[in-house]
Amino acid sequence: MRARAILLFTLITGLVLSGAAVDAAMRGELRIYTSTSPSNPSVYGASEFYEAARESYGAMLIRSIEELDGLAADRGGSIVYVVIAPDKPFTYEEYQVLSRLASQGRLKMLVMDETIVSNWLLERMAGVRISGEELVRPGASGGWQYIVEVDCGPLGAGLASKPSFIEVDGGGEPLCTSRGLEEDRVLAVKVERGGFNALVVADSSMCANFMLDPPPWLGDGNRSLCLGLLSLLVEPGDVVVFDDAHYKGLPIYFRYGQALAGLAAVPSRALSSMWSINQYATLASIIVFSTVIAALARPWRPLERGVGDEALEKLALYALHEAARRDRLLRLCLALGPALRIRPLRRLLLERAYRVLGVKGG
Repeated sequence: MRARAILLFTLITGLVLSGAAVDAAMRGELRIYTSTSPSNPSVYGASEFYEAARESYGAMLIRSIEELDGLAADRGGSIVYVVIAPDKPFTYEEYQVLSRLASQGRLKMLVMDETIVSNWLLERMAGVRISGEELVRPGASGGWQYIVEVDCGPLGAGLASKPSFIEVDGGGEPLCTSRGLEEDRVLAVKVERGGFNALVVADSSMCANFMLDPPPWLGDGNRSLCLGLLSLLVEPGDVVVFDDAHYKGLPIYFRYGQALAGLAAVPSRALSSMWSINQYATLASIIVFSTVIAALARPWRPLERGVGDEALEKLALYALHEAARRDRLLRLCLALGPALRIRPLRRLLLERAYRVLGVKGG
């Protein structure tokens, strides 16, 4: 009976752990994401791009910007820092680390983001602003209005889903443009400032899992295009690093850490096979079995708190000021300081800001 219980527990744990999470689990830690994190193996994650970069360039993940200092000292080459659709804002302290490395000629950046979350950093580092407005194809419907053709010149063509566009290019070189819209827009630029190079793409979906290996009716996928974009920055001796620090993932700590991960390593291979057959059924299985484990065994506890109210408050105010650049009414209301202290009015102003920016409000 005990042997059966152990076997059942092992199989269930193997379903909870994806192949991409086994390395983390060996350290007794697992993170679950719904965003475009390189640790997210779902259709909307960026794990496939990270794995391709790891095979081509030996890419690695970081959980903190401070880790870049150690890499710069240990490796000697430049750091190619990749961040895709962050949903947690950058702090001033993080900016200081990145700015110092850039001034030393030790940093290159690839930022892919259709929202305004990265603008605070991009404006200071590269003089680039992403609009935050959503591009749609005129006359299309049924979801196809959000699929935009992308032309990246010698790098090739591809597709994007709900991209934005580059509003201010920092004097950079246009790399990718939209096609088939009423007005073609610049979707990617490369900026060179002294010894600092940055490549900014106003879309994260181009390198998300569902675009790297899409359904047959969406063509061949963007795998070669994404690796081509990355190759514009990588030189021999460089260290390629994917940011895994700016996502609202749920961190999980296993009390029985390495032993549990060791038992799960074999079943996780079975999960990979299941994923290739039917991703949705696999996700459903993960949810069901992880719920059972949570109810019966409770082998985990949170490692850290999520984004606090203070950080969300700063991000909301930043969105409000971004939208006020384009909306006269918002500028007028912001000029009246007390308006933000009246809760119902403040909510209305934020909803208007989200509409101006073309994003969904919270």
